[in-house]
Amino acid sequence: MASVFPDPSALGEGPALATRHLLVFSLPAALLCALAWGLCARVGWVEPPQRPRAITAEVRDAVVLTAVFAPVGAATALYTGFSLGWHWSTWSALGNVFSNLWEEVVYRGWIGSAMLGATGSRAAAVLMSGAVFAYTHSNYPPALQAFVGATGAGLMLLWLRHRSLFAPWLAHQLLDMILDTVLT
Repeated sequence: MASVFPDPSALGEGPALATRHLLVFSLPAALLCALAWGLCARVGWVEPPQRPRAITAEVRDAVVLTAVFAPVGAATALYTGFSLGWHWSTWSALGNVFSNLWEEVVYRGWIGSAMLGATGSRAAAVLMSGAVFAYTHSNYPPALQAFVGATGAGLMLLWLRHRSLFAPWLAHQLLDMILDTVLT
């Protein structure tokens, strides 16, 4: 039976990668989490999604988190067997714009806010968001997976500070752009 959706590989490697990031990697989970987040916010169990309020502060905090975490991530990746090498992929960066947003909806928006709403504990929200983020990045070696968990916790702290997904998304995007470009 023919698929209703076009085969992304027919687009070529770059566009196919961007299409998979946009539609496949995290979108289904993000849509379910966004729906659950919205419904739970409607009944008052969790905070509703917020628009960015202080863009300058959110950009500053995202850049600071990136400046702290990028060298640690690079060192951890080198320790686990990655090597340095320059390779920029516009298609990958474009795809990450979407998949990182979807991940922020899932891990900070839904999981983090649900933990905060369920426990009233910022620490529980930070730990759970980071732990689940690390767990789902199981394709990495344990040391790098621990770094991903710490990064997830840091991204959750940005969400708690600003109550918007913009700062965590921006930091996530910057980290991926830097680390994906310099590590092979």
